[in-house]
Amino acid sequence: MPAQLATGWTSILPKHVVEAKGDMRRDLIGTGPFKLKGYTSSVSVELVKNPNYFVKGQPYLDALTFYLIKDRPTQFAAFRTGQAKLFSASIPLNKVDADLMRKQMPNAVIQPINRLKGEVFFMNANISPWNDVRVRRAVSLSWDRQSAIKVLGSEAGEIRASMLTGAYAIPKEELAQMPGFRQPKDADRAEAKSLLAEAGYANGFSTRILTRADDPQYVRLAEYAADQLKLMGIASVTDSFEGAVYLERKQRLEYSSMAITPVLDNADPDGAGRYFASPNESGFVDPEIDKLFAQQSQTIDPAERKKLVRQMEMRLIDQAWYVTSHWDENYLFAWTDLRNAEPKYLGANNNIRIVKDIWLAK
Repeated sequence: MPAQLATGWTSILPKHVVEAKGDMRRDLIGTGPFKLKGYTSSVSVELVKNPNYFVKGQPYLDALTFYLIKDRPTQFAAFRTGQAKLFSASIPLNKVDADLMRKQMPNAVIQPINRLKGEVFFMNANISPWNDVRVRRAVSLSWDRQSAIKVLGSEAGEIRASMLTGAYAIPKEELAQMPGFRQPKDADRAEAKSLLAEAGYANGFSTRILTRADDPQYVRLAEYAADQLKLMGIASVTDSFEGAVYLERKQRLEYSSMAITPVLDNADPDGAGRYFASPNESGFVDPEIDKLFAQQSQTIDPAERKKLVRQMEMRLIDQAWYVTSHWDENYLFAWTDLRNAEPKYLGANNNIRIVKDIWLAK
């Protein structure tokens, strides 16, 4: 419970503003360490120090600018020249990026980050053809997770069955022997095609993949998903939108399929609740999953809870409303004169960007 309450998802909002306006994504309030000075779409977000911040003496910086740079070469150039002092830990950086930066800037701070971050392909199980479990199972069986690590993760990452990691997740050694997660893929893909034919899609079908255009990792995952679907004769078109539009469409379930790289707030199974219990990210309602999720959440004994979580994860594999491609490895890059910039809560998507403690050494 404390871990859940400590995340940015559990926000304390001003009742009078919510009742008057109702949409805190559009109506900004100034309770944080910085205030909004300006926003230029696809360019930058400018912040200034909040003199009324409740922590006396903080923040240390007078102003902050977040540059919204999409292409990787320009991102690296901004960092090398000092225009940007920090690569936010929310930006996907892999081992190849880290090795390159160590060569180009040996004095830079390169820090591995365990962001509890997965790469996931969702299928909207409320609409055809994804409302047929055979179609969803076919995608999960056919998906080449090992190849995804090489292509998307530069050979760094972990195979996982769901949005669970750590002691409660199915061990990766066991997963490596299971259908859909094993190598080679021949038997799994043959079964996948048989399932599609059984469902009436022997010649495939077409789908649209929702993703966000302002995050290169989302885009690459959507491209990889399109390639994986093509192997089964499924054609796809990618719908890429900037963050705000993407989030609205996702929340309203206005998509057929979706490429997303979500981050958990903590490693506890309850931290992955939105990927199991109803209503989940896919809008899929499964009473059995809901029952198991409630049971494990209320079970104090770790061994008994682990058994329930195992049943829950096996049920998810069976119903397959989403495919966990793999779990990422990520890095943080910072200049040496930027101090106290390391994440305070590893893995928490919103809390790793705590900036009130950051200061510049002169």
